Amino acid sequence: MLLVSTGAILTVAMALGLSGFDGSSDAMPQALVTAGERTLITPADLIEEPDVLPERVAQIAFFSRQSDLALAMQAPGAQVETRDATGTVRLSDVRERTLGDLPFVFWFQVLIGVVSVLIGAWVVGLRPADWGARLFALLGLFLPAFAMPAAIYSTRPLAMDGALFETLSILNHFGACAFGAALVCLFLVYPRQLVPPPVFAAVFALTGILFVLDVLHILPVTIHHATVAMQMLAAIVAAMIQWWLSRRRPVDRAGLRWFLTTTLVGAGLFIALRAMPPVLGMGDSFVISQGYAFGLFLTVHLGLAAGLARYRLFELNAFAYRVWFWFAGILLVVAIDLGLVVWLNTQAWTSLPVAIVVAGLLYFPLRQHVLERIFTPKRAAFTRSSEIVDLVFTREAERRDEKWDTLLASLFDPLESERDTTSPVTAPRASSDGSTLLVPSFAGLDARRLRLADRGRRLFGPDDIRAIDTLLDLGRIVEEGRAAYKLGVVAERDRISRDLHDHLGAQLLSALHTVDAGEKDELLRRTLSELRTIVSEEGAGDQSFADVMADLRPEIADRLSLVGITLDYRVTGDDALLPPAAASALRATLRELVSNVIKHADASVVSVCAQVKDGRVTLDVTDDGRGFEQEALDGPGRGMSNLKTRAAALGGSIVFAPAGALDDIAGVAARLRFPLEQPIAGSLP
Repeated sequence: MLLVSTGAILTVAMALGLSGFDGSSDAMPQALVTAGERTLITPADLIEEPDVLPERVAQIAFFSRQSDLALAMQAPGAQVETRDATGTVRLSDVRERTLGDLPFVFWFQVLIGVVSVLIGAWVVGLRPADWGARLFALLGLFLPAFAMPAAIYSTRPLAMDGALFETLSILNHFGACAFGAALVCLFLVYPRQLVPPPVFAAVFALTGILFVLDVLHILPVTIHHATVAMQMLAAIVAAMIQWWLSRRRPVDRAGLRWFLTTTLVGAGLFIALRAMPPVLGMGDSFVISQGYAFGLFLTVHLGLAAGLARYRLFELNAFAYRVWFWFAGILLVVAIDLGLVVWLNTQAWTSLPVAIVVAGLLYFPLRQHVLERIFTPKRAAFTRSSEIVDLVFTREAERRDEKWDTLLASLFDPLESERDTTSPVTAPRASSDGSTLLVPSFAGLDARRLRLADRGRRLFGPDDIRAIDTLLDLGRIVEEGRAAYKLGVVAERDRISRDLHDHLGAQLLSALHTVDAGEKDELLRRTLSELRTIVSEEGAGDQSFADVMADLRPEIADRLSLVGITLDYRVTGDDALLPPAAASALRATLRELVSNVIKHADASVVSVCAQVKDGRVTLDVTDDGRGFEQEALDGPGRGMSNLKTRAAALGGSIVFAPAGALDDIAGVAARLRFPLEQPIAGSLP
C-alpha cells in the first residue's frame, strides 16, 4: 500500500506541474499565441502516445516540438486559441493546472494501477508459496508502472517538456516490457510448472537487455513493439503447451481456459477498439482514448486472479467457450468484410450489400447451427423417465444398483464411479473445483461419488447438479406412486375382504337358516347382487339416511324371523344425505351386528335404534341374550376388527358393552357413532 500511495502521489505531483488553459473540455487547440506571434497546433502535436510514430527520427522531432511548445506556453501573456464543436473561436490564458483540472481519465488510469496492486497482493496473500501467485503479484506491480506514466502525458492539455515526456515514455516502455515478461513466466508456471525458477530470471534478463538496447538507441530501429510482440508470442506458445499437457487434467484445463479467455477479452477488445478502426478505414481516430483502453488490462487482471484462486472455475466453462466462439465470430465477420472490400474495391458501393447478404444468408445461420450443436445440452434428465420407472419397479437390489450405475454413466460418462456409504449428503453437490459430483442415496440405493465427467474431459457444473435434481425428483415421484399403488392394492383387498365377510356372510347365513326353497333362492339372488355391488365399490351418489335404514328393515326382519327373534326397529331424528362410503359402512355394520346376535346371543328380542342428531349418526343395536365377557368383545375376531376399522375410517367409533352397560338393557349393547362430515374423501378401506 505504501508503494501504491507513493506512486500515486508522485504521479499527481508531476501532473500538476504542467501548464493548462481555460478551454472547455471539447475545445480543440488551434494555435498558440505568444508576443503577437501565432504558432499553429497540428494534430501531430496532440497525439496521446508517441509510440504510434513509426521511426525514431519522428519521435525525436515530436519531443523537440513538445519542448518548444511548452517553453512558449511559459512566456508572459501566452494564450491558446481554441475552437469548440460549434466552430466558435476563443482565446484562453495559459496558467498552471490545479488538482481540479485533471480529467477523469487521469484518475481512471491511476485507479487501474492501484486496483491491480491490491488484487496482486490479495492473490499472493492467499497463496504466498505458489510461483503462479508470485508472478501474478508482479503483474500487479508492473501494470501501474506503464499505466501511470501514460496517465500523465496522455492527459496533457497541449504540450509538456520533451525530456520529461521522453522519460515518462521510457517508464511506460519499462512497465510494458516487465508486464510482458511476467505474463510469459506466468504461463510457464500455471497451471503446471514447466521450467525451474532460474528460467524466470533468464526471461526477465533477456527482456531487460532488449529494453536497454531500445532506450539507448543502440540499434538503428526501435524494437519496443517487437519486444512486446515476441513476449505475447512466447506467452501464447507457453499457453498452448500448458493446454496440451493438461488434456487429461480437467481442473487444470478449466483454470487455463479461464486464463486464456480473460486474456483474450482484454487484449482482443484493446486491439478492436484501438487498432482495428484504422485498419477498417475509419480514419486515424480511435474509438476510445488510450487512457480508457488501459481499463481492458484490468479485465485481464481480474480474470487471471479468478483463475489463480480457482474460484468456482467449473461454473465458468460454458461462458469461456462462448467468449472464444464469439471472438472467432467477430474475426470471421471482419475477415469476410475486408475480403469483400478488397475484392470489390473498384465498385465500393456494392461491398456493403454483398457483405450483408453473405453474413445474413450464410454466416449467421451457420453460426446459429453451430451454437445449437455445441451449447444445447445433450443429456436431458427428463428424457430418462422410462429408465427411472424401470429402475424403481425392479425388485432385485443388485439389478437396481446395476441400472442406477448404467443411467448415471449414460448421463455423465464419469472417469470413476464409486459407492459412498459414509457421506451424509442429502442433495447433489459438486466439489469446489468441479472434479467430483456427489449423488445422494435414492430408492434404497447407496450414494454415489462420480469423478471427472466425459471420461475426464470436463468438470461437473451447475447443469449437472440440476440434471441430478431432476432425475431424483422423477425417481421420487415414481417411488411415491409405486408406494401409493401398493397401499391402494392392500386397502382395496381389505375392503373387499371386509365386505364379503360383513355383507355376504349375513346373506348366506340367512339362506342357510331358511327352509322355504323359494325364499332361499331369493336370498341367494340378493347375495349375488350384493357381491356385484361390493366389487364395483357400491354406488356413485349420496343416499338418504332414512332410505338406507328403510331398505335394511325388511332384510333384518326376515333374517331374525327365520330364527325366531323379534325385531324392534326405530329410526328417529333428522334425515340427512350419507356419502356412498358411509352408507356402505352403515349397512355392513348393522348386518354384522345382527349376524353376531343370530350366531352367539341366544336372544329373543333385538332392538335397532338409528338417528341423526347434531350432525352425527348414531346406531344402537341391543339384545336380551346371554351376553359376553368384555375380553371376548375386545378380542381379535375378524368381525369385531372389521367393525372397528370401518368406524375409525368414518371418523367415529363403535363400542360394545356387556349386559346393562348401555341404557340399562340386558344382553349385549353396541353403539356406532360417526359424523356426517367425513374426514377423508373417496372410498373407505
